[in-house]
Parts: sequence; C-alpha cells; structure tokens
Amino acid sequence: MKFLFTCHLNKTIIRKNITEASKYTCMIDEKAELFTRIYDEISNEGDIEEKALKEALIETGKFDKYSAENYIQGALRNGQIYERRAGLYARA
Repeated sequence: MKFLFTCHLNKTIIRKNITEASKYTCMIDEKAELFTRIYDEISNEGDIEEKALKEALIETGKFDKYSAENYIQGALRNGQIYERRAGLYARA
C-alpha cells in the first residue's frame, strides 16, 4: 500500500518540485503505515465495520473524515482489504 500511494502522489507532484515531492512522500508513507497498523489492531484477524475503522483513524488525529475514506478506498483498490458485505471489511 505504501508504494502505490507514494507513486501516485509523486507522479503529480514531481513536476513541480522534487523537494516538495519528498516531503509529501514521507507524509503519505507515515499515514499508510498508520492505516495498516490501526486496521490490524482493531480487526483482530476478523471483519471490521467501516464506521469503526473510520472512527479509529480519525481518533489518531492524522486523518480527517475524507482522508480516512480515501485510504479505505485505496486499500480496497489495491486489494489489501475487501468488502465482505456492505460496510464490512476483511483482510485480503
């Protein structure tokens, strides 16, 4: 997950300024790592509700509502998690 988010963001920013791209890459890596750690902690190898995952991410102070939703959607697109039922996620 870290790699895909980093590459996606770098393609957009690298045209502007390499230093700026490095700064954002570092922030994305930290958030991706935090997302994975939070998901693992609250899922306990089972399913997790979307609402509980969003709340846990927001409570860290690193995510707002929209970035939490974006990271969940990114994890779905990357195949790291999947939606077992509407609003219920499981580790892929």
